[in-house]
Formats: sequence, structure tokens, C-alpha cells
Amino acid sequence: MPKTLKEEIEAGEGSRLEFKSVVPSDNEKFVKTVVAFSNTAGGKVIFGVGDDKETIGIPDADILAVKDSITNAIFSKCRPMPYADVYTETVDGKTLVVVEVVEGPGRPYYIDAEGIGNGTYIRFGATTRKAPPEIVTDLRRAGRNITFDAEPCIDYVLDDDKISRLCAVLSSYGKRRFTVTDLLNMRAVIQSGGGLKASNAFALLSEDNPFLNARTSCGTFKGVERGRPIDRKDFAGSIIKQSEEAYAYVLQHIDVGMKLHGVVREDVYEIPEDVIRESIMNAAVHRDYSAGRGTTLISIYDDRIEITSPGPLPWGMDIDKAKQGRSKPRNDVLAVVFKSAGMVEGFGTGIRMMFDECDKARLPEPAIVDDGDVTVTLQRPKSAGIRTLSAIESTNQSEKEIIGMLEDSEGMTTKGIRAASSLRPDQLKHALSSLSRKNLIVKVGGNTGLWRLVR
Repeated sequence: MPKTLKEEIEAGEGSRLEFKSVVPSDNEKFVKTVVAFSNTAGGKVIFGVGDDKETIGIPDADILAVKDSITNAIFSKCRPMPYADVYTETVDGKTLVVVEVVEGPGRPYYIDAEGIGNGTYIRFGATTRKAPPEIVTDLRRAGRNITFDAEPCIDYVLDDDKISRLCAVLSSYGKRRFTVTDLLNMRAVIQSGGGLKASNAFALLSEDNPFLNARTSCGTFKGVERGRPIDRKDFAGSIIKQSEEAYAYVLQHIDVGMKLHGVVREDVYEIPEDVIRESIMNAAVHRDYSAGRGTTLISIYDDRIEITSPGPLPWGMDIDKAKQGRSKPRNDVLAVVFKSAGMVEGFGTGIRMMFDECDKARLPEPAIVDDGDVTVTLQRPKSAGIRTLSAIESTNQSEKEIIGMLEDSEGMTTKGIRAASSLRPDQLKHALSSLSRKNLIVKVGGNTGLWRLVR
């Protein structure tokens, strides 16, 4: 159900809402916000509300003059002309003037006197910022309804072997068999004269991916703050392969338990595998691959996993719209390819699936933040860190010996513990099993993985 204006005010300023107590004599500042709303996901500027959300109101005698001043400023200073509705509304007996801006199809919008290069503004959180050159370029594409991945990859050399290899990779996901006709229909390859040309998407999907910034970096950190990683891996080449390797890396560095279905054992990761996979694949599909952007970062901490993809949400999108199931890919071709091969959920359903799966697992819902880059945070279970006093006090000498060894390490294999301990094989097996049941140690990485203390 849509919020009332009073409810919006009570929620405070944000990516689509800004307050002004009065119309400033220098109207350039609020006009920049109008431009920013037009370039991003739309929004409202409400005049007559203070920064502390206090409803001050505009005197009735000034209403017409205020509306005229606002309309004239927008008309004279903005190019192209934004889609903005200026109206009044009463809240708590006070009259407010509202400028409601619709996301515009004519991007980039800018301040005429400053020109496109210096006068283009965007909205991040509750702030209006000047758009850097790479974002101005991206806004131009959006204005032409073209995405970076659909453009020709100028210096990339395409041949039949590369086409066959990509078709084989996509077909291997089992959704269906892919052919060059499919690649043409999805605009991964482009008809050019009498031959075919690779799009940027094709190059990104291929093993000889030429984009130096199109990489994925994974790191594991001790504690809850970013410091020197205790383990790190960087992945390059095809963004499909990168995503699969990053997914495998995360599974190797989080805890896994088990469920028994009769006599059948099922490994169960502390965060649902589908949630992790969807988060990583979404980063590959929706990140900004244009010049000047960094790598995709996946950081594993004791209490959370963060997946950060370069670039903001696609223009016209915000986090609320994404949660509601609206789909607007930053990279149209990659989105269609990943969906057609079955690598991601249906358009607009992936975020909802992630929320539902976390709810089933009794985990907090994923946190999504757009501050110029998009970060998805998956909380690890708090219960994984619980070590009860009674469990620790109940340990015997064999168990204490193992705990002491693991205290000074980042993990040890069963074979390593056996070699370093004084325990017989049967004593070791019993002690490891007992410590695991008491939730004092956990095995990470399957049968040949590492035993670690639960901290």
C-alpha cells in the first residue's frame, strides 16, 4: 500500500526524498536535486519541512509565488526539461509544496549553465552528487536505451571456435542446447556486414576476456573488520567461470553441518547455497564493466559475507523496487544469457528468493546498500559463535589437547591433528566427534577439510 506524504516524511530523507524548510534564494541547489532525481529513480523535494522532519509549512499568502519560483527555476536551468509535477498538500494542518520528479527517459539531465560534463548530478542515499565522467557516459547509454554489454567489442577477434566454446559452456548448464542463432538473438554476437562481431557481453563471457577490470577478488578475514586477509584468491577469464570459482571459494570458507534423512546424510551450509550463488551471479550480471571500475569483491568475515559489485544500481532502480520484484538489468545481454542458461533466477525473482530462503533458514534478510557500488551482506548465524561454559567445562584431557592445538592455528586436517597429538586413532576419532557435538569445533570443506574452533 503506498505511503501517505506524512508517512514518507516520518521515514526521513533518503535516495528519493529531500526536505527544504523554505525555497532558498539560491535555487540552484534544489534544482540539482531535481536533476539527480531525473537521472536516477525519481523522487520528491518537499518544501516546508525541516531537516529534523518538523512540519513547518509554507504561508498561504506565499504559496503561488513559491510554486512559480520553483517552476521557473526548473524550466530555465534544467536540460532536457525534467518530468516534474509541482503541487500542494496539507500535513498536520500545514501547507507543503511538493515537487514530484519522475525518472526521465532523456538522460543525462544536467544544469544548462554548467553543461553535461560538469552539470550532471545523481542521487546516492540522501545526498546529491556530481556525476563523474564514466557515469555521464553510462547515463548517455541509458538515454539511448543501450547497455554497455550490447555494444560491439571493437578490438576483440571473433572466430568459429570461440563461438562453439561459448555455446558448449552455456549448453552444459542443462537448460537447452545453444547455437550461434541463439547468440545472435540474445545480441551476444552482432551481424556486421557479411560477418559477425562480438559484443562486449561475448568478450566478458569468453576465456580470453580482454577487460582487465572484469575480475573477482575473494578474501577471508579474521574477526569482523577488514584487515590483512588470512586467505585470498583472485579469479579472471570468463565471468561465468569466475562466478563458479568464487562460489566454490565461499563454500570452502564457511561452516557446513549436516541433516539426516533416514540413513542419508545431507551437507547443509550455514547460509543457503542458493542465496550465496544468486548473490554472486547477480554481481556478475549487474555490475558496471565500463572503464574506471574496479573488481567484484567478496569478503568473508566471522559474522557476515559481503559481495560488492562496482557501480550503482541501474538508472531508474532503487533498493525498494528491487525488493518488490522489479527487474531492470544494467547489462541486458548478460541478464538474458544467464537467465536462458538457468544460471540465475527469473527476472525480478532472485532477490525475493534470497529473502525467502534466509527466512526459512532463520537468518536475517540480506542487506543491500547502494553507495555508488552495490553491496549485498549475508549474515552468518549467530549460533555458530556460541560456546557454552558447560560444554567447555565438560571436555576431557583428549579434547582439551585438540582445543589447545586449534587455538594456535587457522585450522588443521584430521591427519595433521593425528601427527601432532599424543592420541591413539580411536581416541582422536572419539574426541573429534564429541567436540563437534558440543559445537566447540567445526569441519570446513568436507571430508578432507580443516577442523576449526567455533569462535
